[in-house]
Amino acid sequence: MQPGSTSQQNLTQLPDIKEVYPLIETGFLSSQEWTYVWIGLALFLTLCLFFAIYRWMKRPQAEPTLTPIEYAWKGLEKAEHELSQGELKAFSQKLSLTLRAYIDTHHRIPALELTTEEFSNTIQGRSYLKESEARELIQTLETCDALKFSTGGADKKALQSLLVSAKAFIRSESEVKEAPKA
Repeated sequence: MQPGSTSQQNLTQLPDIKEVYPLIETGFLSSQEWTYVWIGLALFLTLCLFFAIYRWMKRPQAEPTLTPIEYAWKGLEKAEHELSQGELKAFSQKLSLTLRAYIDTHHRIPALELTTEEFSNTIQGRSYLKESEARELIQTLETCDALKFSTGGADKKALQSLLVSAKAFIRSESEVKEAPKA
């Protein structure tokens, strides 16, 4: 062989040439390991999505908003239940609260924040309340106050008549609201 000629045979016989190894990646993870990372991340996000949907489906449902008249009827039913159970003070508190809450929400008078005397002065002469209805309403609230703060019992028939007058008041209010406007 002549000097300067290279052949395959000569190259393999050189002592300083070594076998070539695959490239060593110097990155954090290999491409195969990154594939596993992406698959794991996709599974994790899918599980998070399913959990969020599950939580959204199991959230407590909001109760439908009641009109003031519907709220008053429910309150009167609860007061009637208290009366039937013999809980006279609870009855008078529930009846008073129901009527005051109705006046507060329907007529925009802060009845819940006023004493009965202040409330009486406030509703006197209002055009949307008949004088007889206003008088009866005030009398009902005064009787409820007297029962709330008394130590003795009360006549169940008298309390039943209070409930009847409260129902009549709410019924007359609902008829006025439902009446067609001319």
